[in-house]
Amino acid sequence: MNVEKNKPDMLSIQLSQAPGDAGFIVDSVDIAQPNFRHRLSFSNQNGVDAILSPKLAKYVQKLLGSINKDAMVFSEPDTVVELPGLVLGRLRMLVHTGANLARQVIIRFAYFIGGVQAAFGIETHFSLPSVNHREALAVAALHDICIPVFDVVSNVLGGLFGDDTAQRSAQERLSRFTELESELLFYLELLKRYIKSAGEFAELQPPPNVFALASAGGRAHMQTPFANQERAD
Repeated sequence: MNVEKNKPDMLSIQLSQAPGDAGFIVDSVDIAQPNFRHRLSFSNQNGVDAILSPKLAKYVQKLLGSINKDAMVFSEPDTVVELPGLVLGRLRMLVHTGANLARQVIIRFAYFIGGVQAAFGIETHFSLPSVNHREALAVAALHDICIPVFDVVSNVLGGLFGDDTAQRSAQERLSRFTELESELLFYLELLKRYIKSAGEFAELQPPPNVFALASAGGRAHMQTPFANQERAD
């Protein structure tokens, strides 16, 4: 996600409701990132609870239950939805009802950090990232926050000692950064929650070679799935 260039990693859920039908179905989910855009479409067993992960499905059902107009725009800009290995933020919901009373809904999260598979209750080709990959995602997200900050500082310092053009450029950059301050702070909060989630995920994962190490009487006892060994210090 590049906050300054306004190219967020966005996740959008498209739903529809037939006239007289009590429930919504998930038509598709769009995942957009700066370098690619991907759409997952569903044709069978595509109810909200069938397609989305339990926690996200519950949140989406709550949003759908709040619809009280044929056309409406609803937002929860400060809400963060935390899933195992995935955080979503900057919610916006758009509702449209056609002449035939069929209803179309788009639920859009402007930012996400983590593995997209965590949003689904079914298997997709998006795999859950490993612990190492989660760490890489966190570093990349931190990079997205730091680069605009360092860039602005560099421009401001250069402008202070430059000519009129350099000073105007520095002022423009500083003004732009001020406009982005709330977005950077919100994204930083997403990153903090993602790192916490990644740490909890790592704690639940067994190491490749499971062993218990205990020290007693000057000796270390190592247990493996294959054999018991005793080693002197």
